[in-house]
Amino acid sequence: MIRHQGHSLKFTAAIRPPAAVAPKRVTRGRRSRSSMKRLALLLPAPLLLYALPASATVSLTMVNGAATSATVAPGNSFAFTVKLTSSSTAAVDQVTAVDYFLTSQLASAPVSNIFTIASRNTQSDSSAFTDVYALDANVVTAGAGPGLNPTNGTDLGGSESNTNVPVSNATVIVADYSVSVNAAAPSGVYKVLTFSTPGTGYSGAGPTFTDHSFTSQGSFTANVVRAGENLWTGGTSTWGTAGNWLKAAVPVATDDAALGAGGPYTVTVSAASVAKNLNVYGNATLNFTGNQQLTLGGSLNLTSNNNPSLTLTGSGSVVMSSGTAVVGSAGGPAKLILSGGGLVTSATQINNGGQVILSLAASAASPNVFNAGALTFNGTGTLDVGNNELLTTTPQGTIRTNLISNAIFTSHTGTNTALGYGDGGGGLTEVRYTLKGDATLNGTVDVGDLGALATNYGATTGATWQQGDSNYDGQVNVADLGALATNYGTSLAAGSIASGTPVAQPTDLAATSTAVPEPASWLPALVGMAGVYTRRSRQRTLNQL
Repeated sequence: MIRHQGHSLKFTAAIRPPAAVAPKRVTRGRRSRSSMKRLALLLPAPLLLYALPASATVSLTMVNGAATSATVAPGNSFAFTVKLTSSSTAAVDQVTAVDYFLTSQLASAPVSNIFTIASRNTQSDSSAFTDVYALDANVVTAGAGPGLNPTNGTDLGGSESNTNVPVSNATVIVADYSVSVNAAAPSGVYKVLTFSTPGTGYSGAGPTFTDHSFTSQGSFTANVVRAGENLWTGGTSTWGTAGNWLKAAVPVATDDAALGAGGPYTVTVSAASVAKNLNVYGNATLNFTGNQQLTLGGSLNLTSNNNPSLTLTGSGSVVMSSGTAVVGSAGGPAKLILSGGGLVTSATQINNGGQVILSLAASAASPNVFNAGALTFNGTGTLDVGNNELLTTTPQGTIRTNLISNAIFTSHTGTNTALGYGDGGGGLTEVRYTLKGDATLNGTVDVGDLGALATNYGATTGATWQQGDSNYDGQVNVADLGALATNYGTSLAAGSIASGTPVAQPTDLAATSTAVPEPASWLPALVGMAGVYTRRSRQRTLNQL
C-alpha cells in the first residue's frame, strides 16, 4: 500500500509453480548446521555471495508494481512487495525456504528511527512461503512495529508449503509490506533493503536442503519529502540542473528547496536562483560563483533533528528581504558557517544548540561583514564573530548582554583584542573584532579613543565601549586606561590571520604626531588622575560608613 496526498494504491503479482503432486505441509523447525534433517526454516541470517553457475541466479527484489521507489511525506506510509526469482530448474537454484531481514540506509549508512513495519501480509497475498515462526500478527506490535534498524532479531523468512515442488525457474511473492515513516524524519533519499545472515538466505531442494546465499538482495528507495518541498537528489552538482531535483525541475519561487539528509555534498549556484524557503536537513555547502544570488521569498531553516549544517562559500550570497535565518531547534543542534559566501537577512534567530560561525577574514583590518538584521538568541545558541564585523538592528544594550553571556563571542585568539560594539549608524549596532581601547571601532587606538576615555573617565555605571569601557563592566576606570595605554599607537595587523597580533603602524602615528602627546607626557597625567579618583572614591565610601 502506498499513500501519497490522500490516495492509496496496491500492486501485487505472483507467478506460482505448478503443483505436480499433492501439497504436503511441512512444519518449519530449527536445526544445527551439522544436521541434514529435512526442513525449510534456516537460522536468521546478513549477505554473503554464493558461487553459482554464471547463468543462474536466485535473488530477492523489492517493487511496488513496476516501481522501485516511492515518494512519501513524514507521518505517512509506503508499500512494496518482496519477490524471489529463481532463474533455472537446476537443483542449486531450487528454493524451499527463505530467510531475510529488513534494514534501512541513508547514503549507504544505516539509520535508525526513520521507518517502522506497519503491516506484513504473507497469509492472503498469494505468497509462496508461509512463516510459522514470525506470523504477520507478530511482526507488527501494538501501536508500532519493530524498527527496521537495528534489526529486532525477527526473521522475516518462510518455508515453501510443498517442499516436493520447490520454487524453480519462476518469480514468486515472498511478502507484501507497508512501512510507516516517522513524522519527525528529515527529508531525504533513503533505502529499505533486504539482507540475510552470512552463509544463509535460501534453502535448496531436498533431501539435503542445503543453505545458500542470494545472488543479490532487494532494495527499495523512499524519497521522504514534506508538502511543498522540491528535494535535492543530485549529490555534489549544480543547482540549475533540473535532473538534480526530485521534481525534475529547478525550484521556482513557490517551491521550498530542500537540501536533504546525508552528505557532505556541495551544491554550486552558478546562476541567479530562487526558492520560497530553503530547508536544510543534511551537511551541505552552497558554493556561489560569479557573484550570483539565491533569493528566498521566505526563510532559511536549519531546524531538523539530525544536526543539519550549511556552509556558504564563494562570491555570492543567500538573500532574504523579509525572511529569517533560523539555526537550531528543540530537536537538536545546527550550524551555519559563512565562509566567503554571504547572507543578507532581515532577521537571524539562533536557537538552542544553534551555531553561526563567521570564518576568519584574510585580515582583521579588512573584515568580512555579516548583516544579521534583528538578532535573537534562545537557549545555548551562539554566534562566533571570528576576526570579522557584525551589523544588527538589535539595540546596543542587548548586544552588550549577549557579549557578557558569550552568546556573541570570538574564537580567534589575538593579543590585547576583544569584540567592541557601538553605534554603526543608520539604526544599526556594530560589533567588531578589534584592539582593546579602540572606542571608535576603526581598528586603531589613537587620539580619538583617548579623548573618549578621558571624557568618560570615572563613570561607574552604564558606560559603553565607545565611551572607553573595554571590558563590558559599565565603568571607565584604570583597567580601561591600562588597556588603551597598552595598545596606543597600534593598529590591527593587515597581514596574515595566523597570529592575530596587532602591529605598530608608524605612518599612522606620524600623521597624528603633531596632535597627540607622546605617551610619556599623557600617561602619567591620566594615571595620576586615576589615582586621585580612586582615593576620592575610597574617602566617600569611608564617610558613608
